[in-house]
Amino acid sequence: MRSRVFVLAMVGCFLASAAVAQDIDITRHPGYIDLEEIKVPDNAGQITDIDLGPALLRLALWAEEETGVEDLQKSLSGLLSLRVKSFDIHHDENESIRAVMEKIDKKLKREKWEMLVRVKSEDVITNISLKTKKGKIVGFFLMSMEAGDKVAFANIVGGNIDLESIKNMGLGLKEAGLDSLWKDF
Repeated sequence: MRSRVFVLAMVGCFLASAAVAQDIDITRHPGYIDLEEIKVPDNAGQITDIDLGPALLRLALWAEEETGVEDLQKSLSGLLSLRVKSFDIHHDENESIRAVMEKIDKKLKREKWEMLVRVKSEDVITNISLKTKKGKIVGFFLMSMEAGDKVAFANIVGGNIDLESIKNMGLGLKEAGLDSLWKDF
């Protein structure tokens, strides 16, 4: 009986969250970057694809409140959306990925995102940028490519994003060779 009540409460919370989330147009948020243009190649090996919008983040936050786990509550409390795309690429896909990265980079510059990390060599490109508004971090964006190996894109949108919480989430980005970039956070 208790499990039925719990399941009904979860469904009710999800429906309430979904109704509230419909009022949020995340695509208009200053920290949002559209990752739908990035197509995962059909022959990609390992793929990580995470897309958590406001309703799912609220549901996860509510579930963690019910269990009393504070770490996830802290990590999710300032977030509105989390989107990650990471996948293997082959050398013949390098140029098309670079073109997508250049297009995104131009958008970030046009919208005055702050560049935190920029690494560029023949085989590696990594950019980490932040969007701030009134002194608060409202957007986090990462894109990284190791030519002929892996590519990763991550966009986190929120009202006040905590960088330490992002680091602790992992987001499946360690496989992209990015774990060393977190040492300063």
